Amino acid sequence: MPPGTIVQPHSHNRDELMVVVSGGCLFDDADQLGPGDSALISANTPYGFVVGADGMDFLIVRTGAATLARVGE
Repeated sequence: MPPGTIVQPHSHNRDELMVVVSGGCLFDDADQLGPGDSALISANTPYGFVVGADGMDFLIVRTGAATLARVGE
């Protein structure tokens, strides 16, 4: 993702693991994630992030096909 990209709070109906491959982000306005860091996100748990100045490549692993729910919708 390009630097400065804002991923608004949302959730999925499946557990997921987010692994940062390169670059980084500010996850949930609290945690800086960089290369090799990961976040385990439980199903139906809202989260969002802001991509850092170096952009970010990441991998998402989910436990199955997932739906998206935006917070506030």
